[in-house]
This record gives sequence, C-alpha cells and structure tokens, in this order.
Amino acid sequence: MVKGTLTGKVFSQRTIDDYTRYGKLYFLKYQKVSTYSLKKELMAIPAASFAKREHYYKAILCLGRFLVQEGALDDGFLEEMKALYPKRHLPPKRITVNEADISTLLDVCETTQERLIVI
Repeated sequence: MVKGTLTGKVFSQRTIDDYTRYGKLYFLKYQKVSTYSLKKELMAIPAASFAKREHYYKAILCLGRFLVQEGALDDGFLEEMKALYPKRHLPPKRITVNEADISTLLDVCETTQERLIVI
C-alpha cells in the first residue's frame, strides 16, 4: 500500500492505519474474509454512521484485492463486494431561504450591487 503496488496509487499513512485497524477488528470476529461476514458486520454499524461503514467496507475490500492478487481468494469476491457498498441513508442537509427571508435580506442591502446578488 505504501508503494502503490496494490491498486496503482499510493495510500497515505492515515489510510494505512485505518485499514489496519478495521482489518484487526474484522479478524477478531471472523477467521476468513467473506461477503457474508462483511455484510453481517456492516449491518451491525448504525445507518447514521455512514463514514464508519464506508471505511470498514473499503478496508476489507482492499484486503480482498490483496488476497485475490495472492490467489488466496476467488475473483468473484470483488464482484460480490460491489453490492455491499454502503449507501447514505440520511439526505444531505440543505440550507434554503424562503421568501420572507429573501425580503429581509433585500431590506438590509445597502447598495444596488448587494440587492442584485441577493436577487
């Protein structure tokens, strides 16, 4: 991972540390890498913790790629992994301005240019 021989890109030390940590957590519970065990583990993480689920997924996917390259895991594993990619369940927060707020903004504008920007 340090030299980029796994995926063609060099991983940062923080990424390597994260992947190592998630790999250790995974192997504390499971003896082998499988999509079934990964799915079980991802389902145990709350849906609101999207980042944690995504990091866990990417760490085991990276490990799976390595094992496929070494011939210790079937190529079909990577295809099965695509279906397990975590989805963001909560919509992103959007800040909107209603008409009353726009009127307030227009009233506070001091120059024509400010009014134009608000409009």
